[in-house]
Amino acid sequence: RYGGYIVHVGIVFIFFGVAGAFFTIEKQITVSADEVFDVGRYTLHYTGMREHDNSHISSQIATVQVLVNDRQIDTMHPEKRFYKKQEQPTTEVDIRATLVEDLYLVFGAYDAASGLATFQIFINPLVSWIWIGGLTLILGTCVIMVPNLAERQAFALARSSADIRGEPIAD
Repeated sequence: RYGGYIVHVGIVFIFFGVAGAFFTIEKQITVSADEVFDVGRYTLHYTGMREHDNSHISSQIATVQVLVNDRQIDTMHPEKRFYKKQEQPTTEVDIRATLVEDLYLVFGAYDAASGLATFQIFINPLVSWIWIGGLTLILGTCVIMVPNLAERQAFALARSSADIRGEPIAD
């Protein structure tokens, strides 16, 4: 009985998380080093790009400070990678996840001649609640699978009466 309640609470959490998708913010912007731009409640300060190179990977790593109300709350490092042996480029997204919203920062491109960097920013509210809801569903399912006291007593009574009569009982 209580497991069913827990499962329903999990479904409410998932619904809450999915409803947040209606408030998603997406923005693409091209900036130069030390430029500041606003997205949603965040102020982002692109401080520059550094390159990293070894025998396997060549990377361009952007550094972006995240501020809320003029207070720095995080520094993010999205990057572009090129795997040399496979000749495969990839984009490494940096994610700042909280219970309220997730901030995704994608380093789209960098033009060395002009020093301009292009970013794509996504703010997805309440995504964490989908995960919390899923875990709550699993917990509720586990609680449902555990027999309650009345079921255990009935099983014990059936087993003891079968033992008296000498009948085998299936578990």
